[in-house]
Amino acid sequence: MKRRGMTLILAVEAAACVVFCFLRTSFFGGFTSLAAFPFEQAGYVLRQMSLSGTAGNAAAIVLYLTLGLLPCLAWLLLKKQGRLLAVDHLLPALSVLLLAVIYYMVNPGLIVSAVPGTGKWLLGCTFYSALSGYLVIRVLAVCRRARPETLESVLQGLLGFLKMVFVYLIFGQNLDRLLNSLRDMGNVSSGLYADGAAQGAQSVGLTCPFFGLGYLVDVLPYVFDLGIVFLAGRLLAALKADRWGDAAAELADRMAPLFRDESGGGLYRTAAEGERLIVRQKDAFDAGIPSGAGAAGLSLVKLARLTGQERFRRMAREQLAWLAGAAQDCPAGCCFAMLAVMEELYPRRELVYVSGKTPPRWLAGVGEAYRLAVLAKTPENERALANLSPHSAGYPVPKDGERFSLCREGACLPPAESLERLRELLQEEAVGSRR
Repeated sequence: MKRRGMTLILAVEAAACVVFCFLRTSFFGGFTSLAAFPFEQAGYVLRQMSLSGTAGNAAAIVLYLTLGLLPCLAWLLLKKQGRLLAVDHLLPALSVLLLAVIYYMVNPGLIVSAVPGTGKWLLGCTFYSALSGYLVIRVLAVCRRARPETLESVLQGLLGFLKMVFVYLIFGQNLDRLLNSLRDMGNVSSGLYADGAAQGAQSVGLTCPFFGLGYLVDVLPYVFDLGIVFLAGRLLAALKADRWGDAAAELADRMAPLFRDESGGGLYRTAAEGERLIVRQKDAFDAGIPSGAGAAGLSLVKLARLTGQERFRRMAREQLAWLAGAAQDCPAGCCFAMLAVMEELYPRRELVYVSGKTPPRWLAGVGEAYRLAVLAKTPENERALANLSPHSAGYPVPKDGERFSLCREGACLPPAESLERLRELLQEEAVGSRR
């Protein structure tokens, strides 16, 4: 969900909580508890319809059954869509519980509670607890074997739920407590005035600002928590964005002036801005870790092919020319340099994956199995790719489904619209290469 849409939902929730709290203060009998909303109000409407006459009673029964069977309707929709899980068989039980809750709300005289005035609150809490338990179990079942994009959607949903909880705690629970305290204080003050103790009534009135301060102290942690949840949502969105391509191009541009040997070619092991040394070394030999010069050559070759930009092609050619000369005496000790040269002499075919969804995990495995350079384009990285790799603009993101294009040196076959068709193209390519 977009940030603006989520902000609008939270604003509506906050306004509804404020209105409910004031209505509860003015009409205590119809708004006894937030936990009983909206069952208490639905029960009141159904009771009035039932008392209006025969037609109203029939309409009330139909509406009562419709509201109570909503979980069963959800079960039928999930079954029709093929998304029914084992935990969804709890939905009919939720319908039975919902019918019972609404029935007692229609007939509040039948509610028996050990603590007077808590009957409706207990009924609402019972249903919400059962519903929350079902939702938690279903979310866990969905996440058990979910794809990354599903997990991201679930996390965004959980963060949205936490935002709504904190808004309720700020504008619902704590505001309701503040208004109740002010109402009780007003009743005490009125009683003192009635008894002639005006000075005592004024002193009681002076305590009201401290109720406001207490409310601010109580809600301040929730405000900070709400800010943290918003930041967590931004972090999750940032993790989905593809910034590594831009970072690779930026680092390549920074690498040239810092490490390039202008006279002899190649890249030094130390930066020009670093500590001044007697000799700045550069070598292509792989020791305990791959040579930095070889790794830079391989990265520049791949970056030049990905972006198609001439400055990266020039940098790659210069580095490969130096690597070829440096490795000729002992090529076995310069494996990474050889990999860079082979990548340039025997370029990989490209597999361009375009979809409106997050790339599947098996896509990287296909690239390794068939020695393909994989380029994935999604709505999340479309803008970044347009800046980094202008030729990717020729692959528009489809509204639904996915597209696979096999390319070699800029020439692409017609896109495959299914994994089966991609497999056929790869097999045809394999047979053609053996011939």
